Amino acid sequence: MSDPSLYDEFKKILDENDIIYPPYFIEGWYWGNIDEPYTIAELMTHPGYGELWREYELSASCDPKLKAYLREKNIQLITYTDLINEVKSSKNTSGTNV
Repeated sequence: MSDPSLYDEFKKILDENDIIYPPYFIEGWYWGNIDEPYTIAELMTHPGYGELWREYELSASCDPKLKAYLREKNIQLITYTDLINEVKSSKNTSGTNV
């Protein structure tokens, strides 16, 4: 999703349909682009075989150094259920979204 305006359009549709989504969106698994101080972010990847960029994302996703990198940066992987619970908890304590 290289066109930022598409993300804004999708956010509007998600909001109109009360679909919970994280406040930040990261496109691709590239060392460095996950170093920003996000609270909660969605990381989009499409690992696989055939196309070079998919193989790169597969390699990065399976690299044993990734686990150490995430731990070093204090990045926690969560599920969509965790996201929903975080949003509900945030609304209960502050009245706002994440």
